[in-house]
Amino acid sequence: MEISLGLGKIGDDDAIDSLIEALNDDCWTVRENATKALGNIGSVKAVEPLIITLNSDEWRLRKYAAVSIGKTGDEEV
Repeated sequence: MEISLGLGKIGDDDAIDSLIEALNDDCWTVRENATKALGNIGSVKAVEPLIITLNSDEWRLRKYAAVSIGKTGDEEV
């Protein structure tokens, strides 16, 4: 959980795939932290998985997914 936040703070693009996988973790706090970390990185590669996260039953995940999508760059996919 803390690792995913750390990767997001560093902005490590290599971490994106692992963080996207973490969006499907059984633990909602892991999913929440992965969502936040993806927002910190801001890569458009994470937009589609974050859009899927908007359908979560957890309101916190929907909130952080929306915020994270807003942090993505304008670069083309």
